[in-house]
Amino acid sequence: MDKVPRFETSRLRLRAIFPADAKDIFEIYSDPQIAKFYDFPPFEKLAQASDLISRITSWFQNDIAIRWAIVEKQSGKVVGTCCFDSFQPAYESCNLGYNLNRSFWNQGFVTEAVREIIQFAFENGIHNPVYRIGAMTLPENRASEKVLTKLGFQQEGRMRSYGYWDGQRHDMNLFSLLKPDWTLN
Repeated sequence: MDKVPRFETSRLRLRAIFPADAKDIFEIYSDPQIAKFYDFPPFEKLAQASDLISRITSWFQNDIAIRWAIVEKQSGKVVGTCCFDSFQPAYESCNLGYNLNRSFWNQGFVTEAVREIIQFAFENGIHNPVYRIGAMTLPENRASEKVLTKLGFQQEGRMRSYGYWDGQRHDMNLFSLLKPDWTLN
């Protein structure tokens, strides 16, 4: 995981996620207010966070995804994560994802962190050049959509019944950011 690029902003450090981060990761993924936007139930055991960290490491090693810990500099706490996955080298595209500990909502941390990894993706690429970054949200996740539009993403449409979890079908809003649009920011 030492090859995960590192970034620093005025308030944050972005780095690889390590086994020692399990407690902070558990705190994020065990929160029902966060888990409701994902296709899995809230974590109930610390071991689930450790398992997730192992999977994140494996995804990176196998070029499936890259996920960063969002670390608040002042406290040293992992307050969230952000990632790129669904790499499509032939199309020069990938998808963006992120989450944040509820105690840190509405402070601009996700926007600050994601801005750094977007800049990296467009300037350096992720295993290959990136031209398009996609993102999906549940329609009721207005906070996430606000972050995306603040960063220049445009809503392309709604994918009806795209997700299926908890015995229910879920529509997903589709957003994208193209490299030329980013350079105009």
